[in-house]
Amino acid sequence: MHCIASRFPTTLNYIAESNFYGSRSLVSLTSLAQQPPVAEPAIFGESAATESATLYVPDASLDAYKSADVWKDFFSIKGVSSTGISITTSTDSVRDIYSLTGRKLSKPTKGVSIVRMSSGRNVVMIKK
Repeated sequence: MHCIASRFPTTLNYIAESNFYGSRSLVSLTSLAQQPPVAEPAIFGESAATESATLYVPDASLDAYKSADVWKDFFSIKGVSSTGISITTSTDSVRDIYSLTGRKLSKPTKGVSIVRMSSGRNVVMIKK
């Protein structure tokens, strides 16, 4: 199981066609650019990324992304504060924890772990 989370800097203004083509493991995409970057229509190719991944954008730009070509296709678009940290509360609980190689763990280890929540969503956890 591989989960991908991508983050775009505030300076990004264009994304070429097919950059995420076939990326079926994308779980989240964060764009810190205030203006939605111009994205070619086939950026995600035939992947279902816009249906399964969450797009995080600056709070002040939420409406712009929801109406911009390509970005408006995301089923889930959420705003983040200017610090890039979004605080949400949930009753979702940890169901399983995996290493990056897919080995099931009893608890998170130092480094990166993939956490499967009771809702079925996957979360990337980084433990120092």
